[in-house]
Amino acid sequence: MMEQGVREGAGIAGNPYAQRISSLIPPGHIRRVAVLCGMPYTTVRDIVNGKRVPRADTLEKIVRALGLDGHWVLTGQGKAHRKHADS
Repeated sequence: MMEQGVREGAGIAGNPYAQRISSLIPPGHIRRVAVLCGMPYTTVRDIVNGKRVPRADTLEKIVRALGLDGHWVLTGQGKAHRKHADS
């Protein structure tokens, strides 16, 4: 049985969230993003690499930690970053 939220073999091309999120994370910075999000490195790595489709709560943590616009992450429309980060 596969873990919820994991789709084997999907790759980044089949995961628009991963495409958008990974486009903003410089190479070698996945561990730093994981710390900012309060999530395991392997979870963030697998999302960025398109091996894991993030659950809504996981996606929310990434959006908040990176100051992203949730609408952009979900749809690709608008600007990637919010004008003002939440406190």
